[in-house]
Amino acid sequence: MNGLTRIIGLLFAFVTIVFTTGALLYVFELGASTAMIDGWLGDTVGFWIIIGMAIFIGIISIGILITSLTRSSPSSDGFHIETSDGTIEITRASIRSMVHQTLKEYRDLRAPEVIIQIPRKQDAINIRTSFHLFRETEAQTLTKEIQQRVKDRVEAWLEVPVRDVRVTVHEPKVDKKKARVV
Repeated sequence: MNGLTRIIGLLFAFVTIVFTTGALLYVFELGASTAMIDGWLGDTVGFWIIIGMAIFIGIISIGILITSLTRSSPSSDGFHIETSDGTIEITRASIRSMVHQTLKEYRDLRAPEVIIQIPRKQDAINIRTSFHLFRETEAQTLTKEIQQRVKDRVEAWLEVPVRDVRVTVHEPKVDKKKARVV
């Protein structure tokens, strides 16, 4: 969930709570709330604030309703392939495991992390991986080889194109105990 969606959700929740509380207090005529709300409704500024809150709630509610009716559910936990005999499902965990097995072949890598992204259309897969190098090696040559190897193995296994293999290399981890000279 991005920042703009969080802000809109927060504003929507706040305005809904305030508006609903005010409406309930007014309907059930609890204490001085009825007189206060009548004062607001009699004042031009207060009237337009209440109308604005109602319009805001209505617009956001219509947006949520339309989104819930038109959007398909997000991709489940994997890749789905429709065949004449049924559906084949390959989980993200199995794809991630395949990439981890490929990365284990390289001895200079430490702490590999793999993220598999499957777009809604499911026409291709995006793979993100990051790791630390054990020692200083030729990083560009190594990462190009890793990108190609991961892409080839996943495409051969899934028979689905891999759109992007993004590799992030972090600085080599140095063992401070071994680096010290006593």
